[in-house]
Amino acid sequence: MYTYVCTYIPTSRGIHLFTQNQSSPTAEEVEPETQQETETNPLFGNRWRTTIQKSGDKIHKTNQRRERDLLKAQKDANDALKDYRARKNDNLEEKRIGVMKDQERIKRDLERKNERMVKAVNQDYKEKKESIVMSIEDKILYSKNLTQ
Repeated sequence: MYTYVCTYIPTSRGIHLFTQNQSSPTAEEVEPETQQETETNPLFGNRWRTTIQKSGDKIHKTNQRRERDLLKAQKDANDALKDYRARKNDNLEEKRIGVMKDQERIKRDLERKNERMVKAVNQDYKEKKESIVMSIEDKILYSKNLTQ
């Protein structure tokens, strides 16, 4: 007669039953074919072991399904994150393009404004030059008129 110590250890693959003999049998008493039968509960027999195995298999299948679902959810989350980053980069690129267009437009506006200012300054310069020349000519004519 053997005395067994049963230990239940829950794992990801189900509940595992570990048994240890208090008195170790000799090799003649336990053959390799019958060793699994000796690991059953002596009170309930093989039926009890089969029930534990079936429930362990169910738990194992449930855990596998959960792991698959978790991996799928992680993959979906990674794909969504990649899509978000791609859209964000596209939006940033559009903003950069918009900023560059705005900078080009501002640069053209400034160039036009500078050209207008240069034209205005040149026009003012010409007008002042003409007025100075006219005033000098007027003074010369006036002085000639006075001297005559």
